[in-house]
Amino acid sequence: MKVRLLILVLVGFSFAKKARSQDPQISQFIFAPVYLNPALAGETRQWRFTINSRIQWPSTKAKYVSNALTAEYNVEANHSGLAAQILHDESGSGKLTYVSAGGVYSYKAYLGRKLKLNFGIKGSFNQRYFDRGALIFASDIAENSSNAAPLDLKENVKYFDVGSGAALVSRRWWVGISLDHLNRPNYAFSSTESRLALKYSLHAMYEFVTARDKKKQIAESIVVGANYKGQLEWDQLDIGGFYNYHNAIFGIFYRGVPVQSTVPNNINQDAMIVIAGYKWLGLRINYSYDITVSKVYKETGGTHEFSLITEYPFRPPKRRRSSRILPCPKW
Repeated sequence: MKVRLLILVLVGFSFAKKARSQDPQISQFIFAPVYLNPALAGETRQWRFTINSRIQWPSTKAKYVSNALTAEYNVEANHSGLAAQILHDESGSGKLTYVSAGGVYSYKAYLGRKLKLNFGIKGSFNQRYFDRGALIFASDIAENSSNAAPLDLKENVKYFDVGSGAALVSRRWWVGISLDHLNRPNYAFSSTESRLALKYSLHAMYEFVTARDKKKQIAESIVVGANYKGQLEWDQLDIGGFYNYHNAIFGIFYRGVPVQSTVPNNINQDAMIVIAGYKWLGLRINYSYDITVSKVYKETGGTHEFSLITEYPFRPPKRRRSSRILPCPKW
C-alpha cells in the first residue's frame, strides 16, 4: 500500500510539473484578448475590465485553478492601448502555484478606415512556489531509502518574462499571432537549469451579421473563432463558434488536433466546450463547461470556466467625422 501511495504521489507531482511548464489555459479565448495576444490590448471604447476564472478537474485532488484580472485603456489620441494583468494559478496536490503581474503596450497602425495593424509587447514579473510539506518523498515512507528530498530544492523561484504579438483588425474580424517567453527565463526549483520554451499562438475570429434592429445596430450574429497554440512537442487547436442573440450568446467549441495521434490508436483530442452568456447593465457574464472526451472524464469532473467583462463608458460615444477609431467586434 505504501509503495502504491509513493508511486501515485511521485507521478502526480511529475505530471503537475510538466503541465505547468505550459501556460494556464483559457477556453474562452475570445473573451480574454490581452491574455491571447498583447496586440489586442486597448481594443475597447475607453476602459475594459475582465475577470477570467477556470477550475479544471474539480473531482481530483490535483485540480487546477486559474484566475486572471485584466484592466485595459484605449489611448485614442496616440493610437495606442495599455493594459495591466494579474494571473494566479494553482495546481496539483503539492499546491504548485504560479503568480504573474505585468503590463502591456500596443500600437495601432491604421491601413485605412476599415483596417489596422496592431503590434503589442508585454513584460511580467513571475513567481512559482509550492507547498513542500504537501509532498511525500520515498524517505518519508520507507526506512533507509536513498530517495530523500533534494537538498538544493528551492520552494520558490522568481523571473521576468517577455512576450509580443501582432494582429490585423477590422470591424468584424481579426487575425493574429503571439509569442510568449521570448527571453526563455529559467524557472527551475533546483540548481539544474530549466528554461521556459517558446510558446506560439495563431488565432482568428469572424462575425457574420444576421440581423439588425431599427437603429441599424447588430441584433443577431454568428461568431466563429480558432486558436492554434503550441509549446515544445505539445500543440492544440480550439475551434468553434457561438450565436449572438441580442444580449445572449450560446455556442460550442472543440479542442484537439484529430489528425494527430498522441499514442498509437489514440487521436489528439481533449474536450468539447459548451458556452453560454448574457449581457446585463453593461456587464457580460459567460460560463463554459469543458466536456472531456477522453476516458478520464468520469474521474476528472470536466472543467468550469467563468468570465466577467465590463466596459466604460457603457455606450459607444458619438464619433467625430475625423475620428479614426475602428471598433473591434462587440457582444
